[in-house]
Amino acid sequence: MNAGGSKKAKARSLSDESGAVAVIFALALVPLLIVAGGAIDYTAAMYEKSVLQNAADAGVLAGATTARNAVGASDASWKQASASSSASVFQTNLSSRIRSDVVSQATSFSLGATTIDGALTISAQVPTSFLKLIGIKQINIAATSSASVSTKKFTDIHLVVDTSNSMGIGATVADQTALYNQTGCQVACHYNGGASHPDDLAVARSIGVTLRLDVVKQALTKALASLPTDGTTRVAVYSLGNTLTTTFPLSADIPGAINAVNALDLAQANAQGGTNIGYSLQQLASQLQTAGSGVAATSPSGVLILATDAIEDETIIYQSGGSNSWVADPNFVVNPVSVLDGSGFHFQTLNPANCQSVKDKGYNVFTLEVAYIIPRPVDSWYNTRLDFIRNTLLPTQVPDAMSQCASSPNQYLHAETSADIVTAMTRLIPANSGLRLTR
Repeated sequence: MNAGGSKKAKARSLSDESGAVAVIFALALVPLLIVAGGAIDYTAAMYEKSVLQNAADAGVLAGATTARNAVGASDASWKQASASSSASVFQTNLSSRIRSDVVSQATSFSLGATTIDGALTISAQVPTSFLKLIGIKQINIAATSSASVSTKKFTDIHLVVDTSNSMGIGATVADQTALYNQTGCQVACHYNGGASHPDDLAVARSIGVTLRLDVVKQALTKALASLPTDGTTRVAVYSLGNTLTTTFPLSADIPGAINAVNALDLAQANAQGGTNIGYSLQQLASQLQTAGSGVAATSPSGVLILATDAIEDETIIYQSGGSNSWVADPNFVVNPVSVLDGSGFHFQTLNPANCQSVKDKGYNVFTLEVAYIIPRPVDSWYNTRLDFIRNTLLPTQVPDAMSQCASSPNQYLHAETSADIVTAMTRLIPANSGLRLTR
């Protein structure tokens, strides 16, 4: 072969190879473009899925909130209202820039004992730009969101506060000493014994002494201030002596309840002066409506908070012409464990069976034992009574009775100091929980 022929052959060979490479490249380019285009389509679909998910989250939260309010208002169509709210908010939160076509939308809400659970499931199709070249016209996407919200808790709280004479002891040793120096007694009371024994409570107020009742009031007002003022909680306030006295009828006016607590003072009415917890609880039970589930305003749950030193005193004081006469309380039932001292009256702790009538109406009972303080020094005439309280009632009888009176043992609290009382009262006030996504 001559040189010229050889060169032409090589040129033809190179041309053939170049053509083959071009064909191979062209053939390979198509799937590469499809893969690249598919990645673009997939990225776009994932973006639209995130928009869909965010809109579903907003929708189910709105539906759950609507459900909570509708159930609280006893609206029988709460499910329809919740679904409508959910769908509306979902659509509002969909970006106008997305290209998805929503294929299906399913909403469900259910009412449990204490929560409302909701779910929103969305499926959609995202049109493709590149994958349609190979027959894939859309990418299917879906979003599911669920939420849970506590039902609006409607609660009636009944506060029963012991205002008998024993709650008039000075709150601290310094208060007791100051009162003793002025009156010869560490316990203030409202009953005027004549010129030789003036109104001790007036004296206590005039010299700025803090009484144990004052500490209970301070703790109660602090706890009440934390209650919601949206109408879901109502409060009634009672004073407890020989009988029960309503000082603030059941109302959603929380500031009014706080004012009523601040206005509580030691018993001063005629035919009071003693402490009959059992009879007072029977009176309360006869007044109470049966408690409900708390999920609606028409069916509030019920709570009783009993704050007392738990020492019952058979005395009744009648006032006439500036003098007092002491008689036995005709409604007082003497317990097996009691003492009859030189006064001719019995002293004991409450019978927890008297709490049952309140529980039978569905009320959740909390008891706060405001520890009975034995004053010192005292006239030896009181030794029989005070020794019995110290040695028999306080160690076991009072804790057992207050624990059994409560709906469960952990709903009985004992408070020794002023700080204990504040902490206990804050714990006794119930609270609501909120809304949350659960997906």
